[in-house]
Amino acid sequence: VDDSVLSKKPTPEEWSVKEIAAHMITTEAMFAAMIRRLLETDGWADLNTEGLPWKLHEGLGYEAISAAELVGHFRSNRAELLELLTGLSPDLWSRRGFRIGHGLNLLDVGCYVANHDLGHLAQIRHICHE
Repeated sequence: VDDSVLSKKPTPEEWSVKEIAAHMITTEAMFAAMIRRLLETDGWADLNTEGLPWKLHEGLGYEAISAAELVGHFRSNRAELLELLTGLSPDLWSRRGFRIGHGLNLLDVGCYVANHDLGHLAQIRHICHE
């Protein structure tokens, strides 16, 4: 896909594909940090994070790098996350934490990661096929 398509915002309020990719990269790192906290904490882990997830990528310059570099960053972060999750026992998947006043476990976080990806990939497909 041409870089001009990846940089174009569908509307002034919506993200470009590059901004979506930047958001996915930064939230992937946020999810990995949450998972590490769950795995390192007996009892209830505090999974609250600094900053709003939909603003973590702002000002980091992701919009200026190539699509290949964005994909590389995402793949690197995803590999780190998968390494954390590979081979976990069932009792670790049930580790509990709280985020913004709500209880959740590691399986909940894993499901959220998968659904987060699906939503943004659909958004990217829509932009690239307009």
